[in-house]
Amino acid sequence: MRAENVFLCAGGIESARLLLINRLGNEHVGRWFMAHPGLQLFGFFEEETKPWRGIPGGLLSNAFTRPADADFAGGYILQSIGVMPLTYASQLSRSEGTTGEKLGEHMARFKHLAGINICGECLPKEENYLELSGENDRHGLPKPRIHHSRGPNEEAIYRHGEGTMRSIWEAAGATGIWTFPREAHTLGTCRMSSDPNVGVVDADHRVHGVRGLYICDNSNYPSSLTTNPALVQMALSLRLAARFLRT
Repeated sequence: MRAENVFLCAGGIESARLLLINRLGNEHVGRWFMAHPGLQLFGFFEEETKPWRGIPGGLLSNAFTRPADADFAGGYILQSIGVMPLTYASQLSRSEGTTGEKLGEHMARFKHLAGINICGECLPKEENYLELSGENDRHGLPKPRIHHSRGPNEEAIYRHGEGTMRSIWEAAGATGIWTFPREAHTLGTCRMSSDPNVGVVDADHRVHGVRGLYICDNSNYPSSLTTNPALVQMALSLRLAARFLRT
């Protein structure tokens, strides 16, 4: 099969992995990996909350995108959590080591549980990156290996976010409060830049140095900002599609 133009839209991990496997793109492929700090906080309430109902993340506050008392760059959004029982039990077991009878007793109160979480900004760092591992998948292709650690800025966002959420939940009467540290959204491994010396694709998503190859997904993000990437990615995809419909 031959094509004049190829569009790769496999996401922040698989797009970079495919380029590395096929030795396409420049030395920045896989670099600048980012993931949003996504600390979750849960607690129990006297009234039934039924956390499996409604829209996950249906309530959102932008009050902390640039908080006045911040000791960090950027910020975070604060949002509600909808969670299913199996997902919650798995998180509790992994984070707190809760298993067996103790886990059963905890889950018996599940319909009184409610949670909130942050989605914070992750600063791009070259030492956070994706590479090919020495282990192959079932198709015989190298699996990806991700090197990622939180920097001082992300840790400061975690501390501030936890303090904010604890104060809200305590004021609302929550008991048994606990936190689940996590990251969300894979970003930045084929970052956009007009300069091939610092990025993988140009402003039109064209891979530097590879004719007819375009990448349009969340791997293009040069920075993470403080919000879920879906709507921005939809806008970028529509922009690229419109460009080709005009030609």
